[in-house]
Amino acid sequence: MERVIRYFPGGGLRKIYDPSDKKMHGIKGRRGSNIHIVDSPGSSCDGEYFVDFSVLGNGHQFCLAATFKVRDEAVRAELDWLEKNWVLQGLPA
Repeated sequence: MERVIRYFPGGGLRKIYDPSDKKMHGIKGRRGSNIHIVDSPGSSCDGEYFVDFSVLGNGHQFCLAATFKVRDEAVRAELDWLEKNWVLQGLPA
């Protein structure tokens, strides 16, 4: 899947790292989110996955409202949110 890269005037950039990227060209990456398993025995969502964006800091102390039965679905939702709300943050739609 092709992803967006946002370049800043000062030379910085935001992008979503893809494991198929062979080189980071000296760029230091950091986690934008984490995917966890719900551990709540007896709960209807026990064993499902949720996406946590708290590692972004700066007002991003939240998780996606939905849980996902399949990890790949959680990853897709995570990547979509990051692209729209982190990489492209502040740009006109």
